[in-house]
Amino acid sequence: MQITTRLTDNVTLGLKKLGVMIPEITDDEIQKGLEQAAQDARGGYPGGSYSGYVVPPLLRQGYVRTGNFGRSTYWVREGRSYRVKSEHKAAAYIVGDGRGEGQASIHVGRWPIAYQVMLKWVETMVENMRNRIRRGAEAVGL
Repeated sequence: MQITTRLTDNVTLGLKKLGVMIPEITDDEIQKGLEQAAQDARGGYPGGSYSGYVVPPLLRQGYVRTGNFGRSTYWVREGRSYRVKSEHKAAAYIVGDGRGEGQASIHVGRWPIAYQVMLKWVETMVENMRNRIRRGAEAVGL
């Protein structure tokens, strides 16, 4: 048995166009996802939403949110890697470390765990990339 495959000019052109689109799609979706992840990791700052984390009134006593952590948290691209970073000296105690550990008990329930935030947004980014690549393939006739 023999199977022969031949790419037509239209398929070749479609693949080339899709190949150009993929890096643009991935960079765009990663940037959107990281902006949202950084916003969530810093507890909704600016705006003070705590990303859906509700602090009961009794727990609020003696706890003052200054905004310093929110202002010091951002995302950065390092080559083909991306990170949410914070310059705040107590960041690991506020939102945990890169393994999702180390959050201080005073911050539990007040701040999200950054590792869990990143897992959520990575899944969202990948799904958005798949959808956009699929739509791009359809748009170029593949």
